[in-house]
Amino acid sequence: KRSVEQLLPEGITQRPKEGFVLPVFSWIEKQLEGYCRGTLSKGRLERHGLLNAEMISDILNDYYRGNKSNAAKVWNLMMFQVWWERYFG
Repeated sequence: KRSVEQLLPEGITQRPKEGFVLPVFSWIEKQLEGYCRGTLSKGRLERHGLLNAEMISDILNDYYRGNKSNAAKVWNLMMFQVWWERYFG
């Protein structure tokens, strides 16, 4: 901030830091449904056998039917699967 404070208005350089949060829950709800379902498909989950594919299918269906309380669970499951495939699959 100090290196450019002469170039920017005081309102920008003097304000406190703000956090930045990615809209991941909005993404999985709107743009990434196909990606989520593909990533967490029975065939892909069975490659490692660590997760119960039927239970995950129920969680996904419940989420996409409107139970948004599962949003973090869906995101975490998807990230685990992507990580596992990247490093072990």
